Amino acid sequence: MDQLPLCVTVLYSIPESFLVCWLGLSLVNERRCLWRLGLVAVLAAFFSFIARGLSLPYGFHSLFHLAFLVLAVTLLLQTSFWNSFLAVLFGFMFLALVETINVPLFCWVVGLDLENILRHPWLRVGMGFPQLLILGLMVWAVNRFDLRLINRKPVGKDMVQATEWEHRRTFLFYSLVAILALQVILVTFIRCREYLIRVFPLLPACVFEDAIILLLVLVVFISLKIVLRLLRLTEELAQYQCEVESLRNVGELFASMRAQRHDFLNHVQTLYGMLQLRCFQDAQDYIREVFQETVALNNVVVTGNPSLAALLHVKAGAAAARGIEFQVSVECEVGGLQIPSHELSRILGNLIDNAFDAAEMEEPSRRKVSMSVRKEQESLIFDIENCGFLDPKVKELIFYRGFSTKKGEHMGMGLSIVQELLQKYGGTVTIDDTGHGSVLSQVSIPYSR
Repeated sequence: MDQLPLCVTVLYSIPESFLVCWLGLSLVNERRCLWRLGLVAVLAAFFSFIARGLSLPYGFHSLFHLAFLVLAVTLLLQTSFWNSFLAVLFGFMFLALVETINVPLFCWVVGLDLENILRHPWLRVGMGFPQLLILGLMVWAVNRFDLRLINRKPVGKDMVQATEWEHRRTFLFYSLVAILALQVILVTFIRCREYLIRVFPLLPACVFEDAIILLLVLVVFISLKIVLRLLRLTEELAQYQCEVESLRNVGELFASMRAQRHDFLNHVQTLYGMLQLRCFQDAQDYIREVFQETVALNNVVVTGNPSLAALLHVKAGAAAARGIEFQVSVECEVGGLQIPSHELSRILGNLIDNAFDAAEMEEPSRRKVSMSVRKEQESLIFDIENCGFLDPKVKELIFYRGFSTKKGEHMGMGLSIVQELLQKYGGTVTIDDTGHGSVLSQVSIPYSR
């Protein structure tokens, strides 16, 4: 095996290992600590540098490199061995796909064959730069559009239909692994063509290369079809989960209404006893508490949209548990919109959760969030206002995917998803500081025509 020049190790092998691992971990939906990932890349690149200096059969150094990467990712990033293996395997497979396209093209551009290019360290580095650029674009696309081949979030037991989706997605996933593995094997055959022709002298070189290239084109086409189908299934499953969540919220709303009706007789009996004992002040306080609870429930029911009513009821309960005063004002019924109910609940749910998070950071007496629904010309307007203020610098970044001002494991996906969904249905969202101690999130959705 040829000794890898040090300049190639530093300028190409380290970035390649970094991007390969980052791409693979993103595809299997694993957490990515970039400085740890950089350490993995440095160790893997120098391991490959040492392995290439050993007398090993052709291809063994690549296997050792892959095994070392899996071990390093498992230990340094603290992921499961299976997910580390899949991440590295996916990364290498996409690297092989990029090399299949880049290497012949680079040889054609510089007018040299691969053996001559490998003899010149700086040509090897130059040949690798387009591959690094393509891998970087892949990493950006996977994270920008939240493309995942594995969903680590468990599916609820009550989601019976989701099981079929999971089985279909699992089948497609392993089909993709098999197809990409075949692709790596075919690329290896091309690199070993001279050895294979010596072993099988009756096999014409041109026929061998043409057959392999034809199979590669077919494999790439099939793999792209499987990836597109996987992404479509993932989107369908996510939509189904949103619908199930909306139905669960509706169930909780109706359960609360039944409980309120069931408790009505108990409330009357309690008030009757207080009045009999002439505890008028206690009776007045008791009526006030019951009345506030009833008004809060009625406010969310009159929206005319069961899914939205259920969402607001659940959020009202969450606000009470967090010590936040949540007021809802509905001036018109929510209907006649092009956007599906579960998508509307998804949008408003994200904005309400953000308002709750912001309000919870204030003093207990100032923890207030209000929401109003009104009609304006040909659009329905949802105003969600919370106490606090919005930094002008943060305002410019809040809709970028991955940006978050919250601490912990927040991914910064909520507002970018809200904006994308509204753009899909012709709506808009704005978040701005009101200038008097509160932040206003306003959603405008046009009526269907």
